[in-house]
Amino acid sequence: MITALMPDLMTASGMTALSAFVAAWLLWLRGRLHQDKGVHQAVWAAVFFGFAYVAFAVQVRLPSQELHLLHRIFISAGIAFHALALLRFRQRSGQLREMLVLMLPVAGSLVLAWVLLPQHPAAFNRLQSSVILLQMGYILLQLLHMRGSTPGIGWMVVSIAGCVQAATIVSMVVFGQQFSSRLLQAETPATVVVMWLVCVVLFLNVIVISVGFLMMLRDRQAALEMSWAQRDPLTELSNRSAMVTGLQDVIGRCAHSKRPMALLMVDLDHFKQLNDSHGHLVGDQAILKVSQVLVAHARVTDLVARFGGEEFVVILPDTPRELAGVIAHRLC
Repeated sequence: MITALMPDLMTASGMTALSAFVAAWLLWLRGRLHQDKGVHQAVWAAVFFGFAYVAFAVQVRLPSQELHLLHRIFISAGIAFHALALLRFRQRSGQLREMLVLMLPVAGSLVLAWVLLPQHPAAFNRLQSSVILLQMGYILLQLLHMRGSTPGIGWMVVSIAGCVQAATIVSMVVFGQQFSSRLLQAETPATVVVMWLVCVVLFLNVIVISVGFLMMLRDRQAALEMSWAQRDPLTELSNRSAMVTGLQDVIGRCAHSKRPMALLMVDLDHFKQLNDSHGHLVGDQAILKVSQVLVAHARVTDLVARFGGEEFVVILPDTPRELAGVIAHRLC
């Protein structure tokens, strides 16, 4: 009865391959508007993971050196495309970096295969496993760098799933055939539970990573929309609403630290006559130029905002009255 219930490793890998192809379709369908933010690379990562699990599933029943090599090459390519997706999402990609991230591990694995196979399969497995370990370490490093700059819970979902994926892939490439043969030979209830857990984890993990990546895209888009909602469309300064929020924050911090603060109101003289004489386009250019001057001469800690029309506000934290007067004369 136990043997009849036990899913073999071929079934588990087939289920994982299916989930990877479904994840690729999901990413392509839901992320078509974000192709320049890593979705295209994430789709290819899921596809290559699917091919890798197909090769692993067939290898379980029909062991061959060619299938073993294909499985490892596809895994390496999938990890490389996953790394490219994160780089594109972080907007840290460059042509040279992308070529290195993609081609270096794949080409290195092919060179190892050409040099070591078929005479030294054990040495090939060790060295190629080291390549995959380095790739997974690079993925986790990218996720670590994204921690402070990625809003929402999508980053957390991708990071947790990425750690699970790293552990799963490392187990498959390091233990390989030994792991599968032990599971296939065991017939205890504990092994049945382990096998079903392996099936569930492998099946869900790729889907969870893909959904998490889509969540990161959604969270970033929401953050951008919120940021633009607090920006003046002409000058890209903080608008009146964002200025009020910033002012409340500065008042609270200065009151807590018992430090002085100041606020400057800047107004353009004769602005109505300028609009009437030269038109609103010239008036917009004047407002834009004044905003650029204010930003150029403001300190890093100051907040420059457009209050409305031709009026601007400059919030000066940690600034006594005398210094505020000096800054006002310098700006105006």
